[in-house]
Amino acid sequence: MRVSAIARNLAEVARLSDEDILKKLKLLGVKVERAEFEKLCRKQWRASKVTFDLWQKRAFRSQQVKDPASWAYACVVELWRRWLKDVPCAELIELDVMKGYEIYEEGQEQEAAILWGEALEGVVKIGRDYGVKNLKDLEFGVNVSIYDWIPEAFEEIWSLALDDAAWMERRRDMAAGLIECFAEAEKSTKQPASARPDSFWRMAMAESVREINEGEGFEALFEKWLSEDPTWADGWVFYADSFDETPEKREAILKKALENEDLDDKGTVYMNLGSHYRMQGNDSLAEEYDLRGKEAFSSGGFARRLGLNEENSPEDLKNSFDNILGKLLKMGPALLQEESRPKAEMNTSTVQARPMAALDSEVGRKQPCPCGSGKKYKRCCGS
Repeated sequence: MRVSAIARNLAEVARLSDEDILKKLKLLGVKVERAEFEKLCRKQWRASKVTFDLWQKRAFRSQQVKDPASWAYACVVELWRRWLKDVPCAELIELDVMKGYEIYEEGQEQEAAILWGEALEGVVKIGRDYGVKNLKDLEFGVNVSIYDWIPEAFEEIWSLALDDAAWMERRRDMAAGLIECFAEAEKSTKQPASARPDSFWRMAMAESVREINEGEGFEALFEKWLSEDPTWADGWVFYADSFDETPEKREAILKKALENEDLDDKGTVYMNLGSHYRMQGNDSLAEEYDLRGKEAFSSGGFARRLGLNEENSPEDLKNSFDNILGKLLKMGPALLQEESRPKAEMNTSTVQARPMAALDSEVGRKQPCPCGSGKKYKRCCGS
């Protein structure tokens, strides 16, 4: 079924009363009472599965309605939204995510953040209540991935949470829930720690904890995580960067990271040490660590971060890098023209490609800060 056809059906069903929706289901051969419907929904987390179960039990095959299964699905989704607000539904989460992109583009950033926060809490609830262990099982059916949306959601919720302590706590709990439910499956992929989605979830949880003024809790988290996986270069760097006002501690953390021979991205740690020494006015050490960072990148450290096999022949690595570089060069114009907004532009009725925007002379708030901190502009000099 096409997304546009489903969206049209959903929009039309949304205008019906509960009684009329049940009548429409009955016209399709599906007779169900509210109690039975709610019981079915509480056993599932997908409206499509509930629709399938009801469809298998229909009394007759309707000849009066075109694409009857699509209409039955729309009826189930709408009744779920109305009757079971406390029961998470994967399709409703996806619709809310798409709605969030739509209203974000209309300038309703705070409303989008709230909608995404509630959707993210639904993702965690599905993981906890139904024992779903792999986030891929909740992947969206449109051209935005749940893996891409989650970091964007955390970024927008951060802006909301800075003005509302309750949302900062909810943000912390969302990240903790993702780690609890889905991190083990991500670890099993054997990807380097810094390349895995749970790397971002941990940092999102930690920065929320820090903002809530749980300083000891923040340090305890990183001490635990880095003892469990000392190869996590991004974790060491993020932890060190939190001590900008105590440069001695920042330096000690970065040097401790380099004690791990299997660090998944030594180049990044070396470059951060170079930046640290430059800020301290020690240009000779800064140049030394910059050089070490470049050498680490050229020797295959970056390949390891991307999950490539560092034991491959030099020719294999070169081909891999050429392939990655080719893709980045193709992406270049679009990346340069990126505006201050989430990357996906779509609405609940159609999925459209975003037109290229005119190149702006100002730095986009979602682009890397030109100061070189590695943070987004909106979270650094643009704050």
